[in-house]
Amino acid sequence: MAELILRPYETISAGAWNVIDSVIPEVLSDESDAHVVYNTNGNQEMLLSLRDIEELEELYSSATITIHARCGGKGPETVRVKLETEGGDVLISEDIALSETTLASFTTVLTEIPELELEDINGLQFRLTGTTDRQVYIAEAFVTLSTDEVVLSGSPIKLTSGLIQLTSGKISL
Repeated sequence: MAELILRPYETISAGAWNVIDSVIPEVLSDESDAHVVYNTNGNQEMLLSLRDIEELEELYSSATITIHARCGGKGPETVRVKLETEGGDVLISEDIALSETTLASFTTVLTEIPELELEDINGLQFRLTGTTDRQVYIAEAFVTLSTDEVVLSGSPIKLTSGLIQLTSGKISL
């Protein structure tokens, strides 16, 4: 399993946050809890480019988004995190519920993505939006691209036509 971690690089757009727009990626990329970014008004959004890579060593087929965050003192907050292409196609969109007032890590489910060329990976963007009109504190954010295959579990698979090729495991009908 190969992984590639992409961290915020530049601010494309941002609402009302406690630091100036250009500092947001620096705070969210420093791998430290020493500094945080928080919204100064409810339901703010940020759209950040991710750091470019020099060369593509693997074909990545899945991705997750991780944030290290907490809610403010007025109660739980939900944030929507997205991984988008430069053209606006959404690869991941997931709501994360924050109920703790201490920083904790939250990771989206492993999501299948199309195989991306180098220029597509270098055009990826991270979007975070508050959805419950409360404060959120974020210390870190990053995207992990992986060669892991996405495995469906806990949900029935409905096949109306075609063929299933089983490589391991069993099927119970």
